[in-house]
Amino acid sequence: MITHKGQSYNTIEVHISQFLPLFNEITLIFERISKTYHDAEHNKRICGAIFDRVSAVEVTIRTLNFQWDEHKESFTHKNYTVLQKILCNIRKLEKFVDDVTKSKGIRNIQVESIETIFYDLTKEFDRYIDELDLVILVDAERRKQEKQILRNDIEDLNKVPELHLNFMFHSIFIILI
Repeated sequence: MITHKGQSYNTIEVHISQFLPLFNEITLIFERISKTYHDAEHNKRICGAIFDRVSAVEVTIRTLNFQWDEHKESFTHKNYTVLQKILCNIRKLEKFVDDVTKSKGIRNIQVESIETIFYDLTKEFDRYIDELDLVILVDAERRKQEKQILRNDIEDLNKVPELHLNFMFHSIFIILI
C-alpha cells in the first residue's frame, strides 16, 4: 500500500481547487456532447448511450462542486487521478460522437469500427467509474439495451443512400460484457 505521512494513497486529501479544472472541462465536454446529440444526423441512439454515461459523471461532479464541504472525503489523490483518466476517456467519447453523428465522419468508419470503438471506449469508461470512490449511477438497464441501440442505428445507416454504405449487419457479432 502506498502511504504518505501515515495516510494511504486512497485517503490523501487534495484541495478542491485542483479538481475544479477537471470539473469545468468535463462540464464543457458534456455540453458539447449534448449539443451534438440534439444536432445528430445519424446514430442518435449511440450518442444517447454515451450522453447517459457522461451525464452521470457531470451530475456527480456538479454535486461535489456545489456541496464540496459536505463531501471532503471524496477529494482524494486517488479520485483526482481517476478523474483525470475519465476526462481523457470523455475526450475520446466526444470525438467518437462527433465522428459517428455526421455524414462526413461516418464515411470514414466501418460498422465493425463503430461497434469496436463504442465498446472499447464505454468499457474503459466503466472501468474508471468502478475505480472511483464515488457513487456514480450509470443506468444498468440502458447498458443492457446498447446492443439493440447499435443494431438500430446501423440499420438506419443502411437506409441512407447518400452515404453509399453497404453495411451487412448480420455478419457482425456484437458481444456485450
